Amino acid sequence: MKRYRRMAVLAMAVLAAAVPAAAPPGQTAGTAYAAVLGQGVQGADKGGGPGVVEISRDTKAPAVVDGVIQPQNLEAAREADQMIVVVGTGGCNADTYYYAKSEDSFELVWKEASVVGRGGITSDKGEGDGKTPSGTYGFTMAFGLKEDPGSMLPYHKVVKGDYWVDDPSSSYYNQLVNTSVTSRSWNSAENLAAASPYYNYALALDYNSDRVPGKGSAIFLHCFTASADNGSAGCIRLPESRAKELVQTATEKTRIVIAADITQLK
Repeated sequence: MKRYRRMAVLAMAVLAAAVPAAAPPGQTAGTAYAAVLGQGVQGADKGGGPGVVEISRDTKAPAVVDGVIQPQNLEAAREADQMIVVVGTGGCNADTYYYAKSEDSFELVWKEASVVGRGGITSDKGEGDGKTPSGTYGFTMAFGLKEDPGSMLPYHKVVKGDYWVDDPSSSYYNQLVNTSVTSRSWNSAENLAAASPYYNYALALDYNSDRVPGKGSAIFLHCFTASADNGSAGCIRLPESRAKELVQTATEKTRIVIAADITQLK
């Protein structure tokens, strides 16, 4: 009987020595214990023996599969309620996809041929280069020459004297101003009131919101005309009906994803 007691005490002592008294930083007692036993914790022996539960590392799902966009796998999908995905197709041409969130997935509402900068899409945007900046952005406001169609974002009805400053040396760089209250202290700016039908409806991207001189300004999503289009100065152009729809539906959570081609989506 004493012999069996000694064996039980010895077994308990061995087990106590094997299990850490306290879990290391970043581990629970359960994962620390599993690490000692080698049962499925990353970095432990993964021999696949009886009772072993393997915990695999998270792998990023592809944004494109067989040439088809997987909107739920885009980085922007983590927080967006809607996504506008602009994919360059060569030169100043692009396809724009509009996705709306439905429970835990995103559904394609429409796809539309669109126009981007005359110099295409770039990851290194500069003022006056005629290129559209790639990346993921939100919208700061909606504006237009026409009356507010029911915008979810703050809507500015364009009036005489409205300018968007694109002079990097100006203190008003990449800002909307009106000459009735702001003295002209710039060498270059877009006269919004004179840009019909392009600015009938528009959304302002939050590109270069820090207003870094020379990094680019006045990047909008707005209307195009039915005539031949050789590209914008950097904006995204859509048929007026589509631009109006996006002005009506875009919120502070809506994201626009811009890529030079479909392989660049992430």
